Amino acid sequence: MSEKQLRELDAFIAEHVFGFDMAETSVDDIERYTTDPAAAMLVLEKCCDKLEGFEITVWRGEKWHCGLRKGNTVHQKADTLPLAICLFAKELFAKEEK
Repeated sequence: MSEKQLRELDAFIAEHVFGFDMAETSVDDIERYTTDPAAAMLVLEKCCDKLEGFEITVWRGEKWHCGLRKGNTVHQKADTLPLAICLFAKELFAKEEK
């Protein structure tokens, strides 16, 4: 992903996972969830809160994976753990908007 795409995903996470109003917040002022492991753990924690009663698994094969343990209805993979977590969160939080 390009730097622009990563920051757009960071903005999505800030708005939809953490409730930031991106109309009033600059992308420069938000965490780099897609590249910072500590920030990505905050995203994963929010996913766990949303999915109380479900198991989220994270594992590494050729790529990092993040998904639901049962059913595989939400699953993402990426070259880095923070990006896999953020892609998972985007899929998870975008589903509630549909």
